[in-house]
Amino acid sequence: MKFKVLAIAALALALISGKAEKAQANDSQIFGTVIGAATGGFLGSNVGSGDGRLAATAAGTLLGAVIGSNMAQASDYRPYGSRYNVRYPHPEPVYVQPKPRRQVVIVKHVYPEGYSQKRYRKHEKKQYKRWRKQKRENYRRRLARTCYEHPRRCSKAF
Repeated sequence: MKFKVLAIAALALALISGKAEKAQANDSQIFGTVIGAATGGFLGSNVGSGDGRLAATAAGTLLGAVIGSNMAQASDYRPYGSRYNVRYPHPEPVYVQPKPRRQVVIVKHVYPEGYSQKRYRKHEKKQYKRWRKQKRENYRRRLARTCYEHPRRCSKAF
């Protein structure tokens, strides 16, 4: 009689202490439940005699299964718990129009009518010489005017 009360109390305690959060089990929980049930059944079969032995074996099997499952569940380490399953949705593909290829444009120098490349370069040299000569002449005139109007400022001699 004492054994039956003790077995029922142990069974109730085991059922209350178990977590019923999720209905899914991973491989370690299944393995822990099977090993716990086998161990509890073996220990329960060594207790009692006759019909009491059968009841003790059944109670030991249930109790061992619950304890084995809880131990396996405690060994699963999840840093954020089982409530927080973070799933990142795959982003939808976005169409990006390709950049147009750059066209290479080769620009050839177009010389004025009646000029070849050689003749045009000679023409440019003449124009440059004329321009430099004119610049030099303007500089001399400015210097002469400065020397004439302000003799003290005139520091350069011709």
